[in-house]
Amino acid sequence: MPQDRWKNLFFSKFKLCKRRGVFLDGARPRMSACFVCRVVVLLASFTTALLLSQSFYSGVRGAIRDPDGRAVPSARVTLIDEATNVSRITVANANGDYLFNQVIPSTYSVVTEVAGFKKLQRKGIVVATQEPVTLDLNIEIGEVTQTVEVAADVPLVQSGDASQGQILNQQKLSELPNIGRNPFITSKIAQNVIQVGNPVMNRMQDQSSTALTSIAGGLVWQNNFFIDGVPIGDWQGRPIIIPSIEAVAEVKVQANTYDAEMGRTGGGVFNTILKSGTNAFHGTAYGAIRRTALNANLFFNNSAGIPRGRSPNDNWAGNFGGPVFVPKLYNGKNRTFFFLALEGYNNFEPNSIRSYVPTALERSGNFSQTKTSRGTLQVIYDPLTTVQNSEGSYLRTPFPNNIIPADRIDTVGRNIAAYYPEPGSQPSFYGDLNLTSSGIAASRARQYVGKLDHQIFTWWRASLSYLRYYSIEPGSNYFGGPASPDQWALSRKVDATAVNSLFMISPTTVMAVRYGFNRFPNVFFTTSELQGFDESKLGFAPTFLSQAMGRAFPTISMTTASSLANSNHSWNNLVNRTASTLISKSQGRHSFKAGFDFRRLLVTGYGYGDMAGSFAFNGVFTQSSPADPAVGTGADVADMLLGYPASGSASISTKLTDYTHYYSFYGQDDLRLNRLLTLNMGLRWERENGIQEVQDRLYVNFDKNAVNPLAANVTGIAPKGVVQFAGSSSNPRYVGDPNKNKLGPRLGAAFQINSKTVLRAGYGLVWAPQSTIGSPLAPAAYSATTPYIATTNGFVTPANRLTDPFPNGLIKSIGKSQGPLTGIGQGISIFSPTAKSPHIQQYSVEIQRELSGGIALQVGYVGTHGSRLAIDVNQNVLNPSLLSMGSALNQSVANPFYGKGGTGVIGSATVAAPQLLLPFPTFGNVIFASNDLNHSRYDSLVIKGEKHLSNGLTFLSTLTWAKSYDLASAGNVLMPGPSGIQNPFNLEAEYSRSSFNAPLVWSTAFSYELPVGRGKLFLRDNRILDYAFGEWQINGVALYRSGFPLPISQSQNFNGSFGYGGQRPNATGLSPETGGNLEQRLNNYFSPDAFSQAPEFAFGNVGRFISMRGPGQATWDMSLFKTVNMMERIRAQFRVEALNAFNTPLFNGPNTSFGSSSFGHITSQANQARAFQFCLRFMF
Repeated sequence: MPQDRWKNLFFSKFKLCKRRGVFLDGARPRMSACFVCRVVVLLASFTTALLLSQSFYSGVRGAIRDPDGRAVPSARVTLIDEATNVSRITVANANGDYLFNQVIPSTYSVVTEVAGFKKLQRKGIVVATQEPVTLDLNIEIGEVTQTVEVAADVPLVQSGDASQGQILNQQKLSELPNIGRNPFITSKIAQNVIQVGNPVMNRMQDQSSTALTSIAGGLVWQNNFFIDGVPIGDWQGRPIIIPSIEAVAEVKVQANTYDAEMGRTGGGVFNTILKSGTNAFHGTAYGAIRRTALNANLFFNNSAGIPRGRSPNDNWAGNFGGPVFVPKLYNGKNRTFFFLALEGYNNFEPNSIRSYVPTALERSGNFSQTKTSRGTLQVIYDPLTTVQNSEGSYLRTPFPNNIIPADRIDTVGRNIAAYYPEPGSQPSFYGDLNLTSSGIAASRARQYVGKLDHQIFTWWRASLSYLRYYSIEPGSNYFGGPASPDQWALSRKVDATAVNSLFMISPTTVMAVRYGFNRFPNVFFTTSELQGFDESKLGFAPTFLSQAMGRAFPTISMTTASSLANSNHSWNNLVNRTASTLISKSQGRHSFKAGFDFRRLLVTGYGYGDMAGSFAFNGVFTQSSPADPAVGTGADVADMLLGYPASGSASISTKLTDYTHYYSFYGQDDLRLNRLLTLNMGLRWERENGIQEVQDRLYVNFDKNAVNPLAANVTGIAPKGVVQFAGSSSNPRYVGDPNKNKLGPRLGAAFQINSKTVLRAGYGLVWAPQSTIGSPLAPAAYSATTPYIATTNGFVTPANRLTDPFPNGLIKSIGKSQGPLTGIGQGISIFSPTAKSPHIQQYSVEIQRELSGGIALQVGYVGTHGSRLAIDVNQNVLNPSLLSMGSALNQSVANPFYGKGGTGVIGSATVAAPQLLLPFPTFGNVIFASNDLNHSRYDSLVIKGEKHLSNGLTFLSTLTWAKSYDLASAGNVLMPGPSGIQNPFNLEAEYSRSSFNAPLVWSTAFSYELPVGRGKLFLRDNRILDYAFGEWQINGVALYRSGFPLPISQSQNFNGSFGYGGQRPNATGLSPETGGNLEQRLNNYFSPDAFSQAPEFAFGNVGRFISMRGPGQATWDMSLFKTVNMMERIRAQFRVEALNAFNTPLFNGPNTSFGSSSFGHITSQANQARAFQFCLRFMF
């Protein structure tokens, strides 16, 4: 059927009624045509059913004026894509205004025709992602057969909307040095962006590190990622795939966007456009190598005399696109286009770390030569000699000669200690960093991208894209063997599919329909798990091993000595299905749009981090007293040798499947009141259900007032607290208490003060994700955790031993069969049943001015205020008023639940006295996860200068001064995090700087073509000299950032047995700052004299963060290009890139655990040492 008949069938009989908003013709529509239309629209909207949409489309609008400035109505305006020759046509209204909405980002020509005037053709109009272009056209009197051609001179300062953002165009993405070739990492040059992920992890395989980005004060894991308008963010907030730079046309980093299309974000948006084929065949071939001999060494390797680790890197990529052409069968020019891209690498990443490992004597139990930092003996006490004096405090007797007798050494503790490597140097004191370990992480990854664009009819354009990626990423395995603390690996295989359709219903009405499907398997495992490590070699009791979930080296956490193994054991598969419909209509000065989004998020899997057991040692049993120890007493290694962990657990998990649904409707009107003022007005309605499980295997409530069933078995105590499952009785099927009708108003204004100055301001309310999870919630009924009972009397004496850590056996995963008895004796975590939906108010005001030389200067304020943000709070905490009981809380008392249904923490004949004083004595910790009690505030001043490419120079320079505060913000891997909430009864005491707050950030990116060679200022007419000296280009990226705030906590939480998550020390009034430059302060970054230990039964007065900050960042990446024209359409480009050009180390934060021998020590470098990379790129 001819395409005009198709269009007539679906659209031509119908027009959008101004009054009723429905399709009508002049008379009553025929039922059959109306029915067909509705079916088509419905199918388009709900294809396969399923989006959270953030449109990548933009728009072109303006006014047509005659030489006297009067409006020219009824002019025919044609918008032509210069790459594909695909065009759209509209007609100017009575006011001379024209508008093209839903414009795909590209470079366009605008042609204007009207009787009595010359035809005007404007070329080279660059339309970027979500960057509406205002282009007023002045036409000359004459014949329409006469044509006036004008090269693009689109105003540098645009007044189309008030939103904040930064375009990362193809030039920035492909030419600026980017060590990992991750287009999202390039956002570090944008304003209001703070990246707190591992700076080494910036490759296509580093989705988690990429997600650790705060935009305009938003929490990490809260950003949205889109490719061609389809979301590619997983439920946790990570981009499931990081597209190759060879496949990306541009990325827009959006913050404070006053457009109702944006939703379900607590921060910003990364809006990415894939490249498409054009009428001409184009392609690139890229190869890059780095070699060990040309790389600098890591800082701590140098200081320890260790040679640089093996670090070759091979990277290759390419793309090819054009019209689909089958000789003698089909020529897709102007209609059908393909684009293909691929990238791969084999990457060897050297790393080093300083740590303390026990000496040979210490591993045997001999601490007679172990000193403190003051040169005195580090005294090791016998926990079995603890006695209470008349004052109520406890005293212990040291081991004779400071040596643990051989018959007291625990078999498992001794065997675990044997896995420590030998020290690299003799330590001066216990905790003196005596080993610098180097390791190599050898990663590999491959990515394939395909995209097909087809102009089905003149009114229907469609595209299909598919991205496939896989990677294997190991840890550095510093020690080698099954006990190495970094011997993990991560495997990922990802699929991402997007389908887009654009329907031109009329010259002023456009409908867009999208569908997306993403799959993100995420598998963590350790070497010891893969090899099936036999724990019986360590000496564990057979009863424990027979019940354990799997075989691996147990996770050993230490406070001073290096920890061993790790808990990276998990299998999760995250799947998204998304769909959206958007219809836009231009009428007069209005640009209307309305849309519907739907998204289904699903994750299947389970975590089994402590399947082989996890145990923590902190020296509490070998120090002089369990509650008020003398400085220089006890050792975590001594506790391990005795077999006395301070805590531990083992879990048995079940695979679960969680999901949620998200819906939204929105409307927006971008109104150009006049040539000077544009208003952006929108409203978004959203609904997101809480997390659900496909078989209702979730806790949805913890009834604090319900009488616990064990109350019937005991007297003298009436325990409360009952776990309630999804769907049971009158309980909902989802967790939390999300708002059902979430309204998000948006209002922005852009006022053109003059032709070169624009004032913008806006306000918007956005609703953040109700949940961000990377694996299913794990209720104790299906992920049973057996706690290790370290003590029943406040660490006065040990209650169990490492050889047989769980004498009563492991708690089984038995589902709902126990009903109200579920979770007894265990710590449980439940998504807070009262949690409302988090939301953020965003606001900004800025002025932008075009300066001479094509430079745009912007100065503005950007702020946000977050409410009902997530924070995890333990509900089973001893009331602080009971801390006055003092040493009575360390007593061991008879357990009324013993033999009467008690298990886990209430499974022994005696329990610690505080257990029976807790609000819910039959449980361990009762964590209400994602409680909505957190709030935040962000304020910033932004100064930005940007120059588009002219005279060979382009640059972007931004300065952001900001402050950010909240009750909790996690995710900064460059700094240690706070230990936990010190007092849940006083949450506001946690209000402090955000973990990602850096007051000053200055970034600059530039590219400069040297003015030498053909067409340039120097040597412009000599072809031979042009080959040698022409077409050289220098590029650079600089980043200077203040340090992040420092959290100080105590190495021992004396109040931990009362349910308090952490304990902070007291401030002495002395300054924590120390003298010297950074390298001189690596072992004393701050002074321990500024703090004193807070005793048991008290809270320290140090805040969540102190005023002092960690190490800042000052890095430069540089590159030098030489381009040679080989043939008419083929160019070759040789690149030399110096990554971290000045070899400036970015150090990780210091040890902030007061009481640890390593307190104030910086032990590792976060970034890479300088690396030279040589690249060759062919372009045609």
